[in-house]
Amino acid sequence: MFSLLFFCAVLFVSTSFACGPWLPESYVSRNDEVFYAPPRVGFSAEIEHLLPDSVPHAAVFEDDEIVIKSAVQELLEALKPLSLADTERDRLLEDYQKFRSQLTAVKQFQDRQPFKYYEPPVDVPALDAALNLLNELEVPDGLPKEFEFYLKGALAFYRYDISTARSSWQAVLDLPKESRHFRSVMAAFMIARTGDEQASETYQLVRQLVNEGYADAQGLAAASYGREARYYLYSADCHLTPSVRYQRAIDLYFKQWQSGYSNAIHSLKITAREAWEDRDSSVVEDLAAVAQSRAVLLAYVLTNYDAELADKRRRMLSALPDAKSITMKEAGRFALLEYQHNELTTAKLWLSYADPQDALALWVRSKLLLREGKIDEGRTLMLALTDEIGTKGNDWQRLDTKRAWAELGLLMLREERYVQAAEYFEKSESWEDLAYVLERLLDTDSLMAFARAHTVKKPTIDFYDGSGVAALIARRLMREAQFESAMEFFDTEIRSNAEDYVTTMREASDATNDPGNRAQQYWKAAKLMRDQGINLFGTELEPDFAWFDGSFEWGSTSGARLHNNYAPYAYSPRRKLNTVSDDERERLNKTAVVPNKRFHYRYRAAQLAEWSAGLLPNDSEDAALIYTIAGNWLKLRDPQAADRLYKLLVVRCPNTTLGQVASASHWLPSLPDESVEPFESDSEPDC
Repeated sequence: MFSLLFFCAVLFVSTSFACGPWLPESYVSRNDEVFYAPPRVGFSAEIEHLLPDSVPHAAVFEDDEIVIKSAVQELLEALKPLSLADTERDRLLEDYQKFRSQLTAVKQFQDRQPFKYYEPPVDVPALDAALNLLNELEVPDGLPKEFEFYLKGALAFYRYDISTARSSWQAVLDLPKESRHFRSVMAAFMIARTGDEQASETYQLVRQLVNEGYADAQGLAAASYGREARYYLYSADCHLTPSVRYQRAIDLYFKQWQSGYSNAIHSLKITAREAWEDRDSSVVEDLAAVAQSRAVLLAYVLTNYDAELADKRRRMLSALPDAKSITMKEAGRFALLEYQHNELTTAKLWLSYADPQDALALWVRSKLLLREGKIDEGRTLMLALTDEIGTKGNDWQRLDTKRAWAELGLLMLREERYVQAAEYFEKSESWEDLAYVLERLLDTDSLMAFARAHTVKKPTIDFYDGSGVAALIARRLMREAQFESAMEFFDTEIRSNAEDYVTTMREASDATNDPGNRAQQYWKAAKLMRDQGINLFGTELEPDFAWFDGSFEWGSTSGARLHNNYAPYAYSPRRKLNTVSDDERERLNKTAVVPNKRFHYRYRAAQLAEWSAGLLPNDSEDAALIYTIAGNWLKLRDPQAADRLYKLLVVRCPNTTLGQVASASHWLPSLPDESVEPFESDSEPDC
């Protein structure tokens, strides 16, 4: 029984989900793996260069309502030569449109997937009504034969009478050419879709008919690329060899992709997976002999990580044809393949054959230099790489430029070049890393110069841009008591609160002022700090996490970096690159928040409140109220910190109402009425 309960408990825990935003791991907290890990590439980017320059047919994406209107327009064109009376023509058009609409209503139910969690449940009464209507539907009388035969086929299709449907569509194709201009393509497409071993020829007929000038308002010629490819991939009626089937499917999916169907990328990936998993050992060898299919197989291996990856690599390399048939561009990809498997010697051999201007090859070469300890050479090569990616063509832009900039940012940290590190982290769009440098490492002058250079720029980090560079810097300057400098970087609303705080603190700190007035000013400053502290003094990262308005807490970025527990990457030599210098440690100590606790500004607010009460006489009801309110700011989260305010309350104000309640309960009293404020009335608070 215990084992069963334990299993159920573990199962329950393992399937639970945490709440909060998804946060990418910061680069500054990673180990040396960040430098040695193979560059990541995308499947589509690795094969996009194989797309044909153009295809004769383009995809058409229209909703059902537009399709019906288009069909009615085609019928109108077909009726023109018949010289019908206006009333008869209008009747046919109305009956046709009504029939199409009713058939579409049925189609929406029958084409629906059995279950999709993001869709509402099936409207059962509406479904029953649609199915009853389907049994009663009849094709309108008087339509041109091509429309009549096609609709009869469609009606039979949705009644699951496929034989009758195909016969009706074939009747369309048997009409004289001049009598089937509008429905020949649709009829051929549906014959192929419901077809047999002749389906591939019929899909080819669809494109041939369009080439001959038959109407194709729905873009079925382009759709036939994918349909024919799927036939080669899965149909049991196809009797071609597996290698030929895969090759034809790949070629057709590329054409479908070029025609406008971006989802053909997924079909190509599925085709590659099926080819790799085919039991026929000759498939990979045959496909590797052809440049197009070889690139698809290689892209799949480079971008999919599974337990059989090493075996796929071995099979891929064994199946390669004569070396002369491998292009210089491909050599860079094979260098990456070898690097992924820590075959560094063969990776270098591939690089020696690769195009010297191939971006992927350059990145792998920079990784090898870093692993060999040639830091300056590796950094220089990577910097040249990132600078040129934006100016070169798609072959360069397929790389993960953001990661390259982040790696450069880490190398700049290693060399204590903090401004350059901030610039590179901004280009990497890694907000946590940029915030770390701005908040903890830059000196004040560099910090403000960076802010002035970036306030006119549009944010590039989007969701991860927290409250922005300017706001982060303004809050850091406030924490360091550089109030006048901070005002430049606040937005209008926050600046007003910041100015109020500074003015209030100046009056409170003036020893020549009346103590009662100073107490009120300290209390006003305490309230501002408590209510607006995250906007005025909060840290972007730990401990306050203003990144998400303080509503979500994650680990300490500086703590993870300071621990310096960088275990070497599985394939890497034991060399530490992403380390913390003595200068960086000194800067972290200098910019550490005091107290280094969550919502640290609340502790600041409590201290200001204590100063306010300290200027009031013993047994002052206002002082007692201040101690109580400030103590309540802390007591739930940090009762030890609140204990000081409790003791001040019972020692300094024992004869007040709140002091007596605190003495009796041995703890800070709660305030049911949060609107009660000191310095507002002589009445005693209700406790």
